[in-house]
Amino acid sequence: MRYASVALLLTLLLGCGGKDPAPSKPDATSPPQGAPAAKAPAVDPNKLLPEPPGESARVPAKPGVGEKGRDIEHGPVGTPIKALFQVKEILDFARVAQAMEFYKAVYGHYPKTHEEFMREIVEKNDITLPKLPAGSRYAYDAEKAAKMSSYDAEDPPLLVEGTR
Repeated sequence: MRYASVALLLTLLLGCGGKDPAPSKPDATSPPQGAPAAKAPAVDPNKLLPEPPGESARVPAKPGVGEKGRDIEHGPVGTPIKALFQVKEILDFARVAQAMEFYKAVYGHYPKTHEEFMREIVEKNDITLPKLPAGSRYAYDAEKAAKMSSYDAEDPPLLVEGTR
C-alpha cells in the first residue's frame, strides 16, 4: 500500500511538469518576433545543494556535500527529490553532533584522531555518513575539535577534502 501511494504521488508530480503558457501579449523585455531569445543565466539562487568541492578543496562536512541529488535538475519533481536528500543529510550530521556531545560528556574531550572519531562516533552510533563524490573523503580535524568548547554544526571538525 505504501509503495502504491508513493507511485501515485510520483505519477501526479510527473504529470504536472508541463510548459508555462505563452504570454498573451509581448512585453517590453521580450525579443522581437523572429529574433533568437536570449538565454537566461543557469544560476539558481534557490539551490538547495552547494556546488561540489573544487580541486583540492577542504570544506566543512555539512548538509549538501553528499553525492545523492547533486545532478538532479530543479523542477516539480527534481526540487522535492533534492530536498529529500538534503533532509537526510541534515539528520545524518545532526546525529554526528549529538554523538560528539555525548562522547565529550562521558570522556571530557572530543575524539583525538580520525580513527577514534570513525570508531567511537560513526561506527558505535551506527551513523551512515552521506556518500561523497568520487575523489573526496571525510577528514576529522582533531586539533580543531580540541579547541572547541561545544560542537559547532556550522564549523564542524569533520571536513570533506578532495576533488570532484
